[in-house]
Amino acid sequence: MRFVGNKIFVVLASVLVGANASGAVELGIDVTESNGYALLKNKRVGLVTNQTGVDSRGVRTRVWLRKNCNLVALYAPDHGLDGTQKAGRYVRTCRDPLTGLTVHSLYGPTRKPTPAMLRGIDTLVFDLQDIGCRSYTYISTMTKCMEAAAENHIEFVVLDRPNPLGGLRVEGPLVEPQWISFVGQIPVPYVHGMTCGELRAPDQWQRMGRSLRLKSCADARLAAQLQRGKRQLVHRYMNSQHLGGISFSEYRSDAVGGSSLHIDPTAAGDLTAVIFTRLRK
Repeated sequence: MRFVGNKIFVVLASVLVGANASGAVELGIDVTESNGYALLKNKRVGLVTNQTGVDSRGVRTRVWLRKNCNLVALYAPDHGLDGTQKAGRYVRTCRDPLTGLTVHSLYGPTRKPTPAMLRGIDTLVFDLQDIGCRSYTYISTMTKCMEAAAENHIEFVVLDRPNPLGGLRVEGPLVEPQWISFVGQIPVPYVHGMTCGELRAPDQWQRMGRSLRLKSCADARLAAQLQRGKRQLVHRYMNSQHLGGISFSEYRSDAVGGSSLHIDPTAAGDLTAVIFTRLRK
């Protein structure tokens, strides 16, 4: 199945956690504000968000987009728009008192936006704070929203946020295909070491016919530079763990880059999973 012409964007912070551990971080919404909301101009916008969707001054993303863009609909994940619903409880569709907009529930009878929910939307924006582990349902909500956007030929924008664990820890096995569920939607390690924007950049989107464009705030080369810097930090961290004959280094061959794993034939370690991240030019 192919969705010709569908576009998916990821708006990245200008300095990502892990690329420069001592530098300041600009959230995706901060970058969007500084660019005058250019990416969303003349678009009818839907926003997937909750109480974590705020800029660096604590102002809610939905307030900014309502004021500066044509924000027409909201979508709430698990725990609701304000994070007050108990875990596992259905979230009801309601009206947001701050914006006056309808808040469509993505944790009720459906966890994927329906065509009716997306009617009249040109761009679907995602702004939720992940916690850095696979079972958190917000990244599952993001996956379902991206699928719905692709199926309905709607642009998808991720306003990225730092991984609160720092992006250096990668731990645990992959989820096996038969156990894929809403608390394990993406086949990544349990502690995945990525941001939401990074999580949805894998090659499977190309295999499924979706086009993914990485849009940074400054330069098209910036994303690749940040990714390489992050990999180098991960390599240093992994090598500092003294894994007994196992070491990591950078790998690059033509248009493909990633991590190279070196194993001493005499190593006593029990290797259970190897993960390579490919980065296209």
